[in-house]
Amino acid sequence: SGEVSAIEPGNVDADYPFACSAGLVGGTNASEQRGPQCVGPCPAGFFCGPATTQPTYCTRGNYCPQGAPAPSVCPRGTKGPREGLQAEIECEICDAGFSCQAGSEEATACSPGTFANASGSSVCASCESGKYQPASAATACIDCPPGSYCQSDWQRPCPISTYNEQPRQSEASACLACPQFTRSPQGSTRQRDCACNSFAVDWDLDGGIGMVQLSPDVPQWQPGACGCPQGEYYSQVTHKCL
Repeated sequence: SGEVSAIEPGNVDADYPFACSAGLVGGTNASEQRGPQCVGPCPAGFFCGPATTQPTYCTRGNYCPQGAPAPSVCPRGTKGPREGLQAEIECEICDAGFSCQAGSEEATACSPGTFANASGSSVCASCESGKYQPASAATACIDCPPGSYCQSDWQRPCPISTYNEQPRQSEASACLACPQFTRSPQGSTRQRDCACNSFAVDWDLDGGIGMVQLSPDVPQWQPGACGCPQGEYYSQVTHKCL
């Protein structure tokens, strides 16, 4: 009936006066809180712990609907970049190239070697073998091109005197050696890039070195390359094709 009951002498309730429950706002005077509902529910965009008279603004990375006893985290794949969000729908979707864990205040850019190809990602995926991505905030990885080998965040050209005809290679062993006495530029993509050296080295029996002048820029794969039949070379020591 709205009347206040008096406690009879000799009876003591140690919990009196009762604290307003979490999620409710308490008043600053007795006339505002004559029942367990106190002043009323905590307003949206705020949260109220037990015995609250001043609601707390909802923190970043969270949202607070009406009557919130504590903040609720924005779900995975979303972020809460500002204070005072009132509903989950106000949490912003994370952009492609970024990830957002539950309760994120800001999105985190995918690091080199990883990517997120769709919005709303909670984690960034690693590049597959044979692909790489040197940049941050990527939405895809790059196929490793012929003439090189790659791992997650880098690409390296095949060394001089080697070549690689295949894309999406991840190991240095993919770079194959040019035939003997030939040389190719760094990053070569074909065996045909291997051309005869200007000079070939031949060790004589006494440990000296004999130099043979060869026809430059003649591919080793061509018959008669380097002045001798395919697969042979001219020795200054023996004066023969070996």
